[in-house]
Amino acid sequence: MALHSLSKAEKDVFYELWRNEGGLSRKSIAKATNLSKATISRLTQQLIEKGFVLDSPPVPSTHKGRPYSVLNVNNGELLVGGIHIHSKTMNIVLGDLSGRVKHARSLDHSRYDVLDKLYEIPKIIRNSFDESISAVLVFSIVTPGIVDESTGNVVKSFYTQNETVNLKKLSDEWKTTLEIENDANALLVSEMLLGSIPLRDALYIDREFGASLVLNGRIFRGPHGGAGEFGHLQVDPSGPECWCGKKGCVAAFFDPKNLHDRFSGLVPNGSLKMDDRSFLRFLNELYSENSNEEYVRAFQQLLDKLAAAIANVVDLLGLETIVLNSRNPFFSDKAVDYLRKKVFDMSLGHTELELMILKVTEQKLLRTPLAVSVGRILGVF
Repeated sequence: MALHSLSKAEKDVFYELWRNEGGLSRKSIAKATNLSKATISRLTQQLIEKGFVLDSPPVPSTHKGRPYSVLNVNNGELLVGGIHIHSKTMNIVLGDLSGRVKHARSLDHSRYDVLDKLYEIPKIIRNSFDESISAVLVFSIVTPGIVDESTGNVVKSFYTQNETVNLKKLSDEWKTTLEIENDANALLVSEMLLGSIPLRDALYIDREFGASLVLNGRIFRGPHGGAGEFGHLQVDPSGPECWCGKKGCVAAFFDPKNLHDRFSGLVPNGSLKMDDRSFLRFLNELYSENSNEEYVRAFQQLLDKLAAAIANVVDLLGLETIVLNSRNPFFSDKAVDYLRKKVFDMSLGHTELELMILKVTEQKLLRTPLAVSVGRILGVF
């Protein structure tokens, strides 16, 4: 059951069936796709023969006319999968086209053995799940870093000392279709296909100010996958120095070192000894409950810079939706209320603008590789 055997027209028909879990008649598919009944009859027959679609026994019509049958995605037999690489673990998952997880396993890694563990994936799938990776329609690797989808190159990944690593070459060895995707893009794809975010133009900002863009129904990647570096938008040329070499980037203002300097004297000394993540959460919690005007003013000045960067992207691209990752400590509680108001005040009167908080859970992260694989099969993004 080879993925490349589906034409664009077949994918369009398949997408309509996938969106309707209860199944559709050929007449309903023709209406939804604006294709002729003859064309739909031919395309659905091809999908049935290739194993992607199941046909039901004829159902008597409630009106005058011939009995009709209902077509459904062959969800019970179609298998997709992938792996999500995190900073200390990687999650291997197999599932069906609806995003339901069939098998899952978590592996610990050090940053230096990620590539070695990737080569062991077929063996792990065989031994742990009693499945063959060659039976997986699409296997996705969700990874941090800049991903060039066309070549499979990953740039500036944390798990290799080389500047660039190519993961696409694993496809021949694994004998399956391989999809490589950036983790921010993957989470947005997952929530648009399997979650509650509408499939429309959107800016998604991740936990550490990486970003993903959907424009005209497609992930906007830019040349070689380099789009989405929201954290490196310069909001103040006289601001703190960023590791990218510029001054005053969003990421530089929210870097823990800068925040220690900025709020030293305004927060208890003990908080300055917290680990970075705890310190960031503490700053936000302090803002939510604090009556110290000087601290509140300093914190809001920080949020103003972030709001200005978001509003600039919204105005530049005419976006309708902003999605913020709940795991970013500045995207919660009183801080996000302030941020929402500022973005709306600063943007150019986009009455349709919606700012959403994406509550990220382990279950949602687990299904992201499945969503990327499903998106490839459906021909979306």
